[in-house]
Amino acid sequence: MKVLPARNIAVALLTLMATGCVSVIPEPTAPDAVYQLAYRGGALGGQELSGVIVVREPDGPRLLAGRQITAEAEDGGLAVLGTAQWADNATLMLQFALIDRLNAFGGNGVAVDNAAGSRGDVEIHWRLQEFGLSDSEARASFVLSILDGRTRAPLAQERLSASVPGSEVASLITASDQALADAAEFVRGFMVGYMSELDRLTDDRS
Repeated sequence: MKVLPARNIAVALLTLMATGCVSVIPEPTAPDAVYQLAYRGGALGGQELSGVIVVREPDGPRLLAGRQITAEAEDGGLAVLGTAQWADNATLMLQFALIDRLNAFGGNGVAVDNAAGSRGDVEIHWRLQEFGLSDSEARASFVLSILDGRTRAPLAQERLSASVPGSEVASLITASDQALADAAEFVRGFMVGYMSELDRLTDDRS
């Protein structure tokens, strides 16, 4: 086998580049704006949270769950906005936005994520159904299920949705805030009755 000198190899590579046979992968274009989904309010007085609630990251289609922001195309499909993106995966930010909103109720209850195998009285499992823009409105909707923290048996389920006029990312953030507010109130209201029933059963056994 004949081995080419290093000089000949370098010349061959330069020739390939000069004739356009070597392609260079372009660097990804940075978005013009990056947006965050988070609970920005303060304490929610008047109603208190009960029990330990483990909130899992919601499931969802890959196109909706990541950093890309989608808009409805003319043919009814989904297109990706090239000028804007989320600061992190949308599902991860929604998870912690719901946790923070639940904890804003105060009381003896607490909402946590499912890191390190956290166990609670209940678990929140949810799935994104709509999360994007159209020509005239922004829509956010998901199905939220409450499961028994020990047996994983389903206890309650609700579909939460919100739509806000406008085709800007700010409208989508507002829609998600409204849907999350409804979700937090649904969970809080359920936990009041659920924890009261658990306390009653505990008293009956003692």
